Amino acid sequence: MVNSKTFSPGVCLLLALFGCEQYKPKTSEGFTAQAQNIVFEKCVACHAGGAAEYGFGIVDKPSLMIANGFIVPGDPESSKLYQKLLAKPPYGRRMPYGGPYLNESELSAMREWIAGLGESSVPVGSEITVTLETTGLSAEPSAGNILVKSGSRLSLALQVREGDSLSGLLAQNIEGTCPKGQFVGMRYETGVLTKSCSLKIYADNPCTEILPNLEFEKDIQSILSLPIGSSSLTCTQCHYQGNSDEIPAYAATQGGLASQALVMAAGVIDLGTPRASKLYLRPSPEGLPRMPLRGSDFLSARELAKICNWIQDGAL
Repeated sequence: MVNSKTFSPGVCLLLALFGCEQYKPKTSEGFTAQAQNIVFEKCVACHAGGAAEYGFGIVDKPSLMIANGFIVPGDPESSKLYQKLLAKPPYGRRMPYGGPYLNESELSAMREWIAGLGESSVPVGSEITVTLETTGLSAEPSAGNILVKSGSRLSLALQVREGDSLSGLLAQNIEGTCPKGQFVGMRYETGVLTKSCSLKIYADNPCTEILPNLEFEKDIQSILSLPIGSSSLTCTQCHYQGNSDEIPAYAATQGGLASQALVMAAGVIDLGTPRASKLYLRPSPEGLPRMPLRGSDFLSARELAKICNWIQDGAL
């Protein structure tokens, strides 16, 4: 999202042909008229048609925002799109980038729109889709799009990796928009399903592979300090002491070697919990924006697994 004075190429063409006053898109399915006006005026210049570089994707199609996890239908406070519009977003900078920001009336319109998305359901017996994602475990039926009937529950048989376990604390292991259910042994059953929804189930260890006995200087320091892939961009080119109060420091100097003491003091690690640690989350595919900001420099799956396991095992 950016200043409303900046427009994407498609919008600029329309403005050139018809003028500002004449260009008013018809209300698309899933939008209220006011919410669509706000999105088109404030957001599409950077976040439409694949133009966004930093992880937020297309915002001019509500169905895609829901599918990508940016909107939780019926729950504005849990929706990343709404969170980023607030004065103090839970991560990153407030949007639109650099302002002008939404006023109270506009914020209220966006909140009411997202809240209203949770009110619709489909007739009992109609076919709906549960989009299942698992981390650190397998499920039967397997992850992907599972077709079920509205009014039913989805029961999943779970199997974790050797040496891992489910914590039994439902809130720590279940995410998504499907109605909350319960664990029964190694089986999870959703609440009654009334519409298509998403479901994410995690084992205690979210790492994509188990890599024991990792050490900072031997396994982690080079990931944060040295060039990633073929690019010259490094984490410590931005994350160094004195760069900015808003950027946690991993090294004493720009481009220098990352220091374990600085990383631990930066507040980016929750020991034993990678999913609550910015050092793991921000470089992951779920990072908003994903780090490093230059997309060609993203960490490999093995590098992410090393960071994940290092944090999971106590960041030694």
